[in-house]
Amino acid sequence: MGVFTSDLASTEPPSGRGHHENGPDHGSRSAGIGDEAALARVQGEVRRMKIDPNRKSRLKGFGERIGYPLSEAQWVEARKIAMEPDVEVLSLARQLGRDRLVGMFTNNPWLLKRHIAEVFPAVLEIFGARASFSAELGKAKPDPEGYRRLAERLEVAPEEIIYFDDDEPLVMGARAAGLSAYRVGGVAAERAGLAAHGLA
Repeated sequence: MGVFTSDLASTEPPSGRGHHENGPDHGSRSAGIGDEAALARVQGEVRRMKIDPNRKSRLKGFGERIGYPLSEAQWVEARKIAMEPDVEVLSLARQLGRDRLVGMFTNNPWLLKRHIAEVFPAVLEIFGARASFSAELGKAKPDPEGYRRLAERLEVAPEEIIYFDDDEPLVMGARAAGLSAYRVGGVAAERAGLAAHGLA
């Protein structure tokens, strides 16, 4: 097993995701959104990513969905505020990356891919070009074809990938594609999965 692939959500703490340490008022001001309820809707939707705001028209539709007109800059800032990196998981990924391939597969649109350096700098630092987005692969999780395309992009066989996710249906989709997949909720569970392959 040579590849450790983590879902983007698995690099955030399993509890309190989306909570900003400085509170909702700080988040509203930082994102340029003056309404706390509006900010909460923005953060909820950008985290679920049920809309792919790939173009201005789609971004407009996204704003209509949450009941708040949203610029691309505000979307990026709200997404950044909603992120709460799991330092221990990221540290594990860095450690593994010293002598093996590490990658990431997330159900997210081109908009986030374009702005990932602003929203979540550690993604590029740790995963680099092996940070894969469903928008670019043309298939989203849990479709097994998405995981097969991930393997093609990483230039490895699906069986060589150890995949971690915090959503059971996505884990099942990965297994259907031939990946060794584990449902996790933090670094301890990821270490346990790695230990099963002699990588702890």
